[in-house]
Amino acid sequence: VQRAMNSVIKRRVEAPRTLEGNREQISNDMFDRLQQEDPANRPAREAIPGWFGRRRRTVPPASDVVDRLPRGPASGEGGEAAS
Repeated sequence: VQRAMNSVIKRRVEAPRTLEGNREQISNDMFDRLQQEDPANRPAREAIPGWFGRRRRTVPPASDVVDRLPRGPASGEGGEAAS
């Protein structure tokens, strides 16, 4: 029983080291590949808008949208409000 417990403990201790080694190898491979690539062949990326740009008002206020909706009970097959 002691040998089995030691084996389990050893596996649990060594597992993060193995994963860390795998992650490091993958990261290094990706870094090497990116360094060998020609930057001119990479697709252009659009600039990410800044804080104010992301909060620009590009849609009307919700109250305006709701005011344009038809009022009253729905009737007919189209779901339009009754006049």
